[in-house]
Amino acid sequence: MIKKLFEYKSDNKYHIYIFFGIKITIKKNIYKQFINRKIPEKTVLIVEFNNYHGETLPGFIKYFEDLNYNIDILINSNLYNDKVLDSFNFKNIKNIFNYDQDQIINNILLFHIIKNYEIVFYNTFLFIKNNEKVSIFVEKPKIMKNMKQYVCIEHNSFYNYKINADKNKVATLLPNKLYSRYINPHYFGNQKINNKNTITNLSLFAREKTSLKNIILLINCIKKIIDEGISNFELTLIGKVNELNIDISGYENNIKFTGYLDYQSLYKRVEKSDFILPMLDPDIEDHKRFMIDVSGTFQLIYGFYKVPIIHNSFSKRYGFNEENALIYNNDAELIKNIKYAISMSNDEYKEKSKIIYKYSNLLYKESLENLKYMLENKNQ
Repeated sequence: MIKKLFEYKSDNKYHIYIFFGIKITIKKNIYKQFINRKIPEKTVLIVEFNNYHGETLPGFIKYFEDLNYNIDILINSNLYNDKVLDSFNFKNIKNIFNYDQDQIINNILLFHIIKNYEIVFYNTFLFIKNNEKVSIFVEKPKIMKNMKQYVCIEHNSFYNYKINADKNKVATLLPNKLYSRYINPHYFGNQKINNKNTITNLSLFAREKTSLKNIILLINCIKKIIDEGISNFELTLIGKVNELNIDISGYENNIKFTGYLDYQSLYKRVEKSDFILPMLDPDIEDHKRFMIDVSGTFQLIYGFYKVPIIHNSFSKRYGFNEENALIYNNDAELIKNIKYAISMSNDEYKEKSKIIYKYSNLLYKESLENLKYMLENKNQ
């Protein structure tokens, strides 16, 4: 077998040339495209260096577009490959740059060109280092001096960690007593209120692995309902919950696992849903933070106007009541509400969706005003 005399390979960091079996590696100037350009006036740089929180990006982009900003996007390469913005056609986006997390944190955010942006907006400013939550402004304090102005989003106020940022420049996703303003991003395109499906679709969204306890509870409730002879529905579990290896033998016609979905596929799946089950449990320690912070599932509920089946402990926090949701206090009530959802008339379903739509619009208007205030009051 004759070997190739010449071969070329490439990865995210290097050009690799192989001559007669000899490997020569040349480091790429991967930042050239980012550095060598002129930034128009009134341009915002929206940053997400983690490979999560992608569901909040479209909503924040929409707010800046409505405020007539030019927009550059700097995101983690995994988010980019996960089609985080492929479902949208934003007219004000000028550039989308994608790099590895360490390239963004350790290099790009320290480049002098960052100072040419009118505003740097951090979709997240916390990342994980050595299994600890760390603020980027603590890890890289020089970043703070390399910006004209910034606004950042706090997703983890439940945890006690140093942020090294002006609290007046920090917003949460919903009202929070620790911070003065919130900005809720729930735009996923021009969605409409849909009719209820003939075969009712119940959905749970957990892109990453989640608590086994509450998933098993839901599966057992569904099994009981099927055993009672009710089968004109489907439960779809979206995300890595399939890796929990829960036994659904004999119930496969009504219980479906999709596995991990990219964002474009995820949004298509949300559109097909009738009811969304956040499955937050006040007795699960990891869920208690969502009484203060915000679960991404609710961004989907607000943006697609889907009716939630939600535990009473969390309903008020997220703006839900008997008029726009199905609320339960215990396992028996969860089963009762799932049954009610399956049999709910189209008229009642659409009425609940309309109330969610009105609440969603209220969140949007208040969020836009809050962002506008934070941008206009630079020194507060």
